Amino acid sequence: MFKFNNHKGSLTYVVAGFETLFSFLERDLKDITDRQKVTSKLVKAALISFGTNATSNLNTRKFDSQKYADSIGKITNKCKWYVDSGQKLFIDSGGYQIISGYVPKLLIPKFRESYIKFLNKYKDTYTNAFSMDAPIIPDFSDRNELLNINVENFKLIDELEEEVKSRLYFVTHSASVNDVHLWMKLIHEYNLLEKYSNYSVGGLVSSRPSTKQLYYNVMNLGFLEILSGLKTIPDTLRLHILGSSTSRNIIYFSMLVYFLEDVLNTDVEVTFDSSAVFTKVIRSRSFTYLDKSDYSSYNLSLKSADLDEINKRTQKHNRTLIAQQLNDIIDYCGLTDKYSINDNIYDDDNKTFAEENRLWIMLNEIYINQLLIDYYEKRGLELYKLYKDGDITAFLNEITNEYKKHGHSILQSQIDSIITSFDIFVDFINKNKDPQLVYKYLETMELALDSREDNPSEQQLPILGV
Repeated sequence: MFKFNNHKGSLTYVVAGFETLFSFLERDLKDITDRQKVTSKLVKAALISFGTNATSNLNTRKFDSQKYADSIGKITNKCKWYVDSGQKLFIDSGGYQIISGYVPKLLIPKFRESYIKFLNKYKDTYTNAFSMDAPIIPDFSDRNELLNINVENFKLIDELEEEVKSRLYFVTHSASVNDVHLWMKLIHEYNLLEKYSNYSVGGLVSSRPSTKQLYYNVMNLGFLEILSGLKTIPDTLRLHILGSSTSRNIIYFSMLVYFLEDVLNTDVEVTFDSSAVFTKVIRSRSFTYLDKSDYSSYNLSLKSADLDEINKRTQKHNRTLIAQQLNDIIDYCGLTDKYSINDNIYDDDNKTFAEENRLWIMLNEIYINQLLIDYYEKRGLELYKLYKDGDITAFLNEITNEYKKHGHSILQSQIDSIITSFDIFVDFINKNKDPQLVYKYLETMELALDSREDNPSEQQLPILGV
């Protein structure tokens, strides 16, 4: 195999919560050409959740499916210039809002009806969307009830216009034992997967603490669920990982693209999303600084009291380093003739970021992700070749060093998770993608996945059979 001379795969970060970024772009960059320059360099793809207007005060009785659909359409219409400029805009179905309880169980039928109305009416304002998934949550005491809700969701999707259906991603879940059983049933008994050509693994963002140490194995189970239902591997396999963006995951995903191309002998496009880039800045006042000499990164405080501290690594003031990197972003976007940053990072009078810097501070985390993807596209191949050549000791050492460059704590279980996820995948392909193997692999993780310490309400719930 090893077809990397003809490597056509790609890894793309999808900026979730694009409506938040859009408001910054619209406010601070009045010229649409400037917005297009920024997005063409930094925002290769974006995501808006259909649940973005679903708050805790949604009224089940008064909910109007068409009005809600139009409220999201108003947002995507404002962002249409982004789609028209050739970028990808994904629409998430709002599964996270269901998990979080913002969409009550009784409201799900109306909510999914609203989603279908939106997808048809506003099809020109987005490029891709996701199947409407109702994940396993404590609200559902009867797993068959949850199965029926998902079946009804997919029946509604069948009523979409064909052109719209062709752009959808099938979402599967694998973050719990019950998740795996439920989605394998949907794939194999209801043959839902054959209607899709794009695929996604969801539910990882809400995984329990016990699951997180097996993160890559859990994600891998989702991939296996998908592949077990594919009669043939497509010429280009498109996979999306919902709600997942850290430098640690970028390192893994960069290897994953090469691994999948090698094992499946096909081109692979992996996309992943997260809105954490905004929360990091807004909530924690934290700024990621990237040392381009070795592509290591560390956090600087954006709080006014910390800006004048001398950074031990560079012997420069924090505000100087931040201003320098913000100007690098402007240069990266080709806008140095119109914008520049001084070291006035924080406005002490207004207790917020200086007005002229707010957008660029918001863009910084996206900029860092893009540079890391560019860097790890090459580095990921070097790392994967160590695994492919069987030099596991060197592979583990290099992975550990890469994690340390970004300040990640190193847990042996997480490192082991990478190795086992690759090994299991190879075994699965070599055994002709036998669906029963998914359950066999699940058994090896069942104790961790089925831990109920933080969710006792799930203890007595039956597991669906296949």
